[in-house]
Amino acid sequence: MGFTLIELLVVIAIVGILATIAVVNTGKNPDRDIRLEKDRLTSFLREVQNKALTAEKISPAPTGKVCGFGVKMSGSNVRSYYVSTTNLNADCSSKVAESGTDYADVFMPRTSDVSITLNGSSLFFLIPHGEAFLNGASFPATFTIEKSGQTVEVKIRKSGIIE
Repeated sequence: MGFTLIELLVVIAIVGILATIAVVNTGKNPDRDIRLEKDRLTSFLREVQNKALTAEKISPAPTGKVCGFGVKMSGSNVRSYYVSTTNLNADCSSKVAESGTDYADVFMPRTSDVSITLNGSSLFFLIPHGEAFLNGASFPATFTIEKSGQTVEVKIRKSGIIE
């Protein structure tokens, strides 16, 4: 009841092939990494936009009313913020250029070799319809994600559509 040399060689060859496949699939893959960062950033932007669409309550509550939620760059991090006004009858579209008050949500790339840029100073979603406003550039708002010479873009249209 022993094993022949050929049977042992076949088993060793199969184990070697499986080990090679595992090493190749778990190795660094910059293309996969940059697509993951794009998906994460898109989810983060949709979450900030949803705060504007649902007129999310802020704790502690600011005096007055919240006009909307936005995102701005802070190095390679994307920081969310909100703008409020004490005048309850104010037209909030005049407030979209303000830097606002930092909110709790921050998007940080998973690794330091990823850089993110925005083609304006900030992107703002106005309550209650989630319309987008871009400060310092023209639409579409474009977040450029770069890693190891590869680039992908996340675009936001004036209507609020995130691509």
